[in-house]
Amino acid sequence: MFLKKLLKRWWFWTIIVIVFAIVSGIIYASGKNAHVEMSTQNVERGTFTQTVEVTGELESIDEVELSFDISGTIGYLFVSEGEEVEEGQLLANLQTTELSADVQNTYQAMQIAQANLDQKNAGSTNEALAVSLASVSSAEVGISAAEVSLLNAQTNLSYTELLAFATNASAEASLISAEDAYEKAVSYYADQVDQAYEDLLSSLWSAMIEVRNAISDADEILGIRDGTANDEYELILSNKEQSALNDATSAFYRSEEKRDAIEEEVFALSYDSDQETLLEYASLVEEALDDVTDLLLYTRKVVSATPPSGSFTPTDLSTLKDTVDASRNALQTDLTGVLTARQTVETTELAKETEVISAQNAVEEAQETMAKVEATQASAVASAESSVKTAEVTLALRQMDLVMAQASYAQTSATPRQVDLSALEAEVERTYAVYLAANARLTKAEIRSPIKGRVTDIRFDVGEQMTATKPLLTVQTTEDQFRIVANVTESDIAKISLGDAAIVTFDAFGDDKKVYAYVQEIDLAETLIEGVVYYKVTIYLDDTQSLSLKPGMSADVEIQTVLEENVLIIPQRAVLTHNGNKYVRVLKKNGEIEERTVTVGTRGDLGLILVESGLEEGEEIIIKMTE
Repeated sequence: MFLKKLLKRWWFWTIIVIVFAIVSGIIYASGKNAHVEMSTQNVERGTFTQTVEVTGELESIDEVELSFDISGTIGYLFVSEGEEVEEGQLLANLQTTELSADVQNTYQAMQIAQANLDQKNAGSTNEALAVSLASVSSAEVGISAAEVSLLNAQTNLSYTELLAFATNASAEASLISAEDAYEKAVSYYADQVDQAYEDLLSSLWSAMIEVRNAISDADEILGIRDGTANDEYELILSNKEQSALNDATSAFYRSEEKRDAIEEEVFALSYDSDQETLLEYASLVEEALDDVTDLLLYTRKVVSATPPSGSFTPTDLSTLKDTVDASRNALQTDLTGVLTARQTVETTELAKETEVISAQNAVEEAQETMAKVEATQASAVASAESSVKTAEVTLALRQMDLVMAQASYAQTSATPRQVDLSALEAEVERTYAVYLAANARLTKAEIRSPIKGRVTDIRFDVGEQMTATKPLLTVQTTEDQFRIVANVTESDIAKISLGDAAIVTFDAFGDDKKVYAYVQEIDLAETLIEGVVYYKVTIYLDDTQSLSLKPGMSADVEIQTVLEENVLIIPQRAVLTHNGNKYVRVLKKNGEIEERTVTVGTRGDLGLILVESGLEEGEEIIIKMTE
């Protein structure tokens, strides 16, 4: 009850609003005064390295006595005494004819032992068993033949379906091409016809303007409408041939009448006007042009029949002639334009009709062809499917025959006793072991140099008999050659590959004396040291002439596992992860922070990581951000 009364009091709600306003102000002020400190770095392009550091002891490589692992006759010596050899170079091999024969003989013996075991497993060899076995064989042959028939039918069906698909696709492509050509022809010639009629309308407008100009030019000479235009020579106008003036006057009235009859309607025409109307007015404009042409012809005769007199000089007469001739030329140009435009309309209309009908015929032919192709291919596929079903039924029948033959054979055959099989099985295993041993001897019939050096001693010649482990030749190092055997943890061994470059420093000479080396061997078997798994890695030194190395010296080895030039690198601690996605915070020039998704690669030295995508060189990224 008290709470309900309290909620109805106005002062209670006033207090609530004031408290809310104060708290909001405090929160806003504290947020406003917060200061964020950021540590940033620009994305750089440089050299990215990844190394593995190990320690080991120096071992000297002095000379190596080399021998075969098996006895035999020396087949070939590929080097001579004093000759320098490279690491891995083939030095000698044994005659392998006998070894190869041993492999073949042991293989045949193994086959015979297996055949004897199989024969024993076959059981009885009486006539009933032979007949039953022949029935099984016959059924198996029948199945093989049925399987071949089914496979052929299925292959033929696949080929037929593929051919049908390709043929139908080709016919459909031809139809689409024909339809596209038809649509293009309709669109193209529609545009061409529209353009021809537009050109015709433009020529009509131009011609009517020239008709008016020509009538005006003639009136300036004849003075029919403008009585003051020829005051200077009116009294002598056409004195030499009065009939020319009469003809010109008559032609003037005809031209003016024809112009007035069509001029307004011609200029009222638009590009949307009916095409038949345009052709109708084209004929009327041509008639008007013909009348005005006659007018200018008679006006030219009037000028020619007017002699110079007084202030009307020969130059003035020549000017009048030029004016009439220029008007006639302009009129003739417009008449030619109208005729050409009209001819273009007719030609375009004819071309449109011809090409569109041709394209339509091509579409109809393509449709007929596609219908025929689809029907033909559907029939072929149906026939091939029927053949597959027939082959499947035949195979099922042959499989039933085999089941029956096998059942009959099982009834007539006896299971051999295990006691009879044990000796034969043991013989198979024994001959198999002999075969493996012969193969192993064959693979041990050559010697290769494990180091770089010089052959200092060859104890036997080609054709001599060698016993196993007896030294054949000696390879002496030609320079001080050393190696380091180091133990590498299982977390680092996957990074190392044969041939990786390495830099070695020795406690005896200090860190400034460096020797270049390379990884020569990686032991596949693990080594346990105080319960921790290690792998032995053998590192060969390249050049040690500048140092007086001694066996047993402690060595620090830095194996270079990755080296990439001119790549984008950033600190690893700049890369953050959210929902499995890698991203960095990019500080833009306007102060805004963008969370940019990136793709990173291998982790390298000095806490750096390789950037594969998402950043550009020079961009500023945030390494650390604190308030």
